[in-house]
Amino acid sequence: MATISLQEVEVVQTLHGGPPVVVNFPEAAAQTFKRGELVNLVNGKVTEAAAADIYLGMALKDAAGVVDTNTQVVLATADVVFKANLTTSQVTAQADLGKSYGFAKVADKFHLSNTIVGANARALVIDHDSLDVIGDIQGRLYFIILSRFLQFRY
Repeated sequence: MATISLQEVEVVQTLHGGPPVVVNFPEAAAQTFKRGELVNLVNGKVTEAAAADIYLGMALKDAAGVVDTNTQVVLATADVVFKANLTTSQVTAQADLGKSYGFAKVADKFHLSNTIVGANARALVIDHDSLDVIGDIQGRLYFIILSRFLQFRY
């Protein structure tokens, strides 16, 4: 099997077929998040999220590092489908489908981890990337963020 290069999180589609919602918020002070990183709001400003946070969404560009700079974010809602690699050295399996995994952050990139489960799981796996083969190392999975971990739930 192949080893898939670790890439940033991507938005794949929405379950309703329309475009995802893009929102603009001011950046908090001293931010270093990268495009494709999961972010959240703290005191109304975009900040880099930790792997075990709740999520506003995905940054569409790198942080400017300047407080109050306008930052575009794809709003994470229950119908936004994302794609991410399994983290370092983990292998995709048919059994991934329907499982809830947590996030691991490696070199400023969020990845799914099939060893972070239970109360620490944040994402529901709904499919494998059709460009990969089941059994690939660091293969890519499609997922939605579980609603209880969305900063803007409805």
